Amino acid sequence: MHSHLVSAEFVELPKVPDFSVLQTYEEAIHRLFQGRGEDFRRISTDGGEIDQAYTVLFDEARWFVKIVREDCTECHLIRFENEWLLKKSLSRYRWLAKVNAQLVLPDRAATFILNRKQHYILSYPLVPGSTLRALYYQLYLASPYALNIKQKRLLRRAFFRYGQVLALSHFDPKLPAKDSAEMLSRVVRLHLPDRSGSNEIYDPVTDRIYLVDLADTAQHFGKSVKVSTDLQEWLESLVDIAMDARERDGFYCGLSYECIVNPLKQFTLGYASSLPLYKRKMVMAMMGETVTAYLQKVCVSDTREISFCPAVGIIEQQFHSY
Repeated sequence: MHSHLVSAEFVELPKVPDFSVLQTYEEAIHRLFQGRGEDFRRISTDGGEIDQAYTVLFDEARWFVKIVREDCTECHLIRFENEWLLKKSLSRYRWLAKVNAQLVLPDRAATFILNRKQHYILSYPLVPGSTLRALYYQLYLASPYALNIKQKRLLRRAFFRYGQVLALSHFDPKLPAKDSAEMLSRVVRLHLPDRSGSNEIYDPVTDRIYLVDLADTAQHFGKSVKVSTDLQEWLESLVDIAMDARERDGFYCGLSYECIVNPLKQFTLGYASSLPLYKRKMVMAMMGETVTAYLQKVCVSDTREISFCPAVGIIEQQFHSY
């Protein structure tokens, strides 16, 4: 711990260069790129972990730079070194290429003090595309009516592809499970923390998924994580995306709750396609049961979401018919 820190709240940071006390964020970026970074462009963030974000031109490529401050939301629970550990063992995850996916990991990093607060600055390759959450909003808020054929195709490709990716992060496709209980109790091959729809970027041009923000929580860091935990986190996030979108003007879910059923179905079909030796009906039923259990819990506890409750029966019917 540096002696000049006032009240650092980071639980632990990787061993990276320390720039000591600086006067501006731009100075930190300048130091990070050894004085050769150009065209700093500040971009808006959704708050949370990131205090400041920029894109920077360096070595004829653009980079995404994020700056985290010690008092960020839940920073005392985040293990940032997970990204560097993944980078060291990247060769273990070559199978991601089979489903056109890529882990986006930091290129360089440092710490510094600004306004008596410790900061952690990192750069990543800037990747093309939109987050699954942003893509969902873009499609469902583009028209007050049902999605057109082109929009449906884009939604189908994005969520199908992510299903393929998450399935391989969970299972070895050569080792099928005998039932859904065994599937859910297995330990994942690659734990992808904080899968919320905001940390999965889909590029429709290349049909590629980029996985970003791979720092882990103190709860899961360095521990075995079960498929049930990883899968439930993502499926609940998928439902929450639809529920959050409902609050926006122009959102139309569809007469048969397509806004939940369709992305869930495409994700599940993609998931099953990565596991050809696993029983497809078993995979579909497992997904349906996980989502309906969450929807039922939400319906009981939150009357604001009661309009989504009929989706339970539709999902139960459709996901047990495969």
